[in-house]
Parts: sequence; structure tokens; C-alpha cells
Amino acid sequence: NPFIPLVTPEGRLLKLDKQDLASSGGLLIEGIIYDKFGRSFAIVNSTVVGIGDSVGDYRVLRILEDKVIFIKEGEPLEVELTKKGAE
Repeated sequence: NPFIPLVTPEGRLLKLDKQDLASSGGLLIEGIIYDKFGRSFAIVNSTVVGIGDSVGDYRVLRILEDKVIFIKEGEPLEVELTKKGAE
């Protein structure tokens, strides 16, 4: 299941690694709806986006099964799907 809950069954919020978020340009991939034969979507920073959409200064270039590739000023940035479990 690509949609990882951000709250544990006990109701605790999961902590996201701030260093990981900083290294990903502030982009958090919370879920991916991947269709290799059709249109794919991703949930980025709580917003559903598709290829060509913008998130801040970044544009969505590609959506893969486990990551999204963005582009900013000609430089690509790969951000993987967040897979944090309960601590």
C-alpha cells in the first residue's frame, strides 16, 4: 500500500525527519497513484499533483511507482515516497 498513514493506530503523529525534508527541497511525497498505461498522480505536501503541475518552485517531471522527479531551473530532483513506520 503506497499510502503510509501519518498517525499510528494509537493516535500518535509520526515524526518526519527534518533533514530528509530539507534535502528534498521541502517536498514531501505522501502517496502515489501510479498507472503505467495512464495518468499517474502524487500527493505532495498534502496536494494532489500530476505531471506538469507546480509545487512551489518545482514542476513535476515524472511520477514513478516509488518516487517523483521534479525539475527546477533545469535541475532534476528525485524525491522518494515517504515510508515511515511507528517508532
